[in-house]
Formats: sequence, C-alpha cells, structure tokens
Amino acid sequence: MSDQPHPSLRDLVLQRLAAAGLEPETADLLRDLFPGTQAGSASRTGPLFLRSITAAGWRGIGPETTLGLTPAPGLTVVAGRNGSGKSSFAEAAEMALTGDNFRWQDRTQIWRQGWRNLHDPAAPRVEVECCRDGADTPVTVRRSWHGDGLGDARVAVHRPGLPGGELGEVVGAEELALYRPFLSYSELGAVINGPM
Repeated sequence: MSDQPHPSLRDLVLQRLAAAGLEPETADLLRDLFPGTQAGSASRTGPLFLRSITAAGWRGIGPETTLGLTPAPGLTVVAGRNGSGKSSFAEAAEMALTGDNFRWQDRTQIWRQGWRNLHDPAAPRVEVECCRDGADTPVTVRRSWHGDGLGDARVAVHRPGLPGGELGEVVGAEELALYRPFLSYSELGAVINGPM
C-alpha cells in the first residue's frame, strides 16, 4: 500500500482533460465546471446562503426594507398575505444576483416594465447579503439603477475589509442555473408533489 494520498476525482478529471488534446476554448469551458479551477473562484467553494434581502423603490417595496433570513441548509419559507411583498423580495434577490428574472420571461412587456415602485421616487436598489458555508465574512451584492431602463443598472460587490470584487467571484452562473435563489408557490408545490 502506498502512503501517497489518492488524487481527488476533480484532479483525475482535470488530468484527463489536459491530456485530451481539446481546443483551448473547449478545455477552458469544461475546466470552469469544477470549483476552484477558475482564477478568483477560490471564494466560491461550499454552499452559498442568503442572510438578507434589501430593496428600495422596487416592485411592491417603496422605502428601503430588509427581509432577514437565517443562513443555514434547508428550505426557507417566506409566508404572508397577498400584497405583503413576498414576490418583490424574491424577485429582488434574483435580480441582484443575475440581472434578470425567471418569472418575468413569459410576461407581457407592459407587465415587465412595472419593476419600479410607483409610490417611491428614489432610485431603485436591490441587494443581497450572503455568505458561504463556514465563512465568517458576509458578502453584499448590490444592483442600483441610474436610468429609466431595467438595463441601466450598476452592480457592486462589497466584502468587509477587502476590495470590491466581481459578481462571478461571489456566485457562478452555473450555480444560479442549477439553484435559483427562490421558488414560487407553484414551483415549490411541483417540487414537493413531484411529477403527476
């Protein structure tokens, strides 16, 4: 028996990938599927948990309001009466992290244009505070608007005691594609009940 540690599955796959003779663009794309292989992705290891969602001038939320969450494994259910802001907070979290909203994709253009709160003239802003499992320092991702269009937004990443970073250093596109930050009532029902 050898005293040498066995290479991880990740290391084995990356070794074979390097020896496969693929085009550089293809090899880079495949390498990006493995955490820790992309420059600046060392902070993207372990599950990402939301600690809070803050919104101002966004959908059904006028003045700045924060929804605090418990950052832990499992499912977090936000319940409340109709019109209390549940969907607005969920959409704010998804918009802060992705710049888009899955729920809006099949809606009419008029419905999609209603992203600003009509009763608050302040510039809209959404942000999420999140942390990786086991990390003591939270990261805040803020998306704020400087124009009239939904695309007129700036994204800022704040890490206490560290310089600002890029959104991709906090959460990767592949994570968001696999694990959207929220599920609607009907989507949650489908997950719990399974296919009919």
